[in-house]
Amino acid sequence: MKRVGVTSAVLVLGCGGVLSAAIIENFDYPDQAAFNAVWRPWTANGSSMLLTSTPTHSGSGAVHGVALTNYTMRSARDLDSYTDYVGTDDSPVRFEFWLYDENPALPTLPNGARNFNEIRAYAGDGMPASFSNTGLQGLIAMGLYNTPVSDDNYHARVYYGGVSAWFNLNTPRTGGWHKLTAEIGASAVKFLVDDQLDTVIAFTDPARVFAFDGVVLGSGLTSGGYDVYFDDLSVIKTPEPAALLVMAAVGLLAGRRRA
Repeated sequence: MKRVGVTSAVLVLGCGGVLSAAIIENFDYPDQAAFNAVWRPWTANGSSMLLTSTPTHSGSGAVHGVALTNYTMRSARDLDSYTDYVGTDDSPVRFEFWLYDENPALPTLPNGARNFNEIRAYAGDGMPASFSNTGLQGLIAMGLYNTPVSDDNYHARVYYGGVSAWFNLNTPRTGGWHKLTAEIGASAVKFLVDDQLDTVIAFTDPARVFAFDGVVLGSGLTSGGYDVYFDDLSVIKTPEPAALLVMAAVGLLAGRRRA
């Protein structure tokens, strides 16, 4: 199994709470250069999302950025494994982050407004060094988009499991910080807003379910000058329940031996 370096926190917990793979990102970097060293610019012109100290959901940092032309203001990083992040219905991949709507008084997004984050799956190991869809097998996106139905709600995209479409979520946009979550299994993806189930999208072709390779911040597409902030992003894959039972049994035996 090929591994890549991860400089943000990687959790491996004890029995009963084991994470087989996890990336936890709070964007608490000392400066833009430190952020760019972990989240590489994934754009046509070398631009990236911008580190900021306000507003933040937690800690000292968050990121934001407005793409005024296509393929700009985008950042990416590979996950710590290229094989572990494939979901099952018992053990989905959980992709999650917090979004701050900068202008809560604006009920409708400007024409062309887009700002979202993605988790992506590619053929081979890892994502391309720069912006490219070559080898793209699937992606899940969440955030703000100008279609398909209403600009007043949050949006999600599914290009995965035989589905290829943007979806209008049911939760209305309001000001402040809100948590967006995708629980990606083998037969469907569940979208939650602020820990409340919003929408379930069933996959039509389970053969097109792949292991995810990395995360992309920002739409990279013309967004009508509309800005949002992102913080406290995580991608987590827990072991199957049967594996947890084995780990718990091993931990119990190890405890008895120490006693």
